[in-house]
Amino acid sequence: MSDHGAHHGGADVDEHFRSFFAARTPGATGVFPDGVSPVNVLRVFVTNLTNVRHEPLPYRAVVSDWHLPLNTADR
Repeated sequence: MSDHGAHHGGADVDEHFRSFFAARTPGATGVFPDGVSPVNVLRVFVTNLTNVRHEPLPYRAVVSDWHLPLNTADR
């Protein structure tokens, strides 16, 4: 996974939470769904490794105003 740095503009708040994810899964295809979020990577991996179903957690991001970092809102 990779973060591409901070963005100080507020035009596209969701851009702050996008990251690059790449995984090598020899002998298996389609292990990780498109748009897998970091919180679910281990859950998907363990589900595929052990066949014990771990339901994915819903995506959740918390944002705050640049000048008021303690005032947050869920995305």
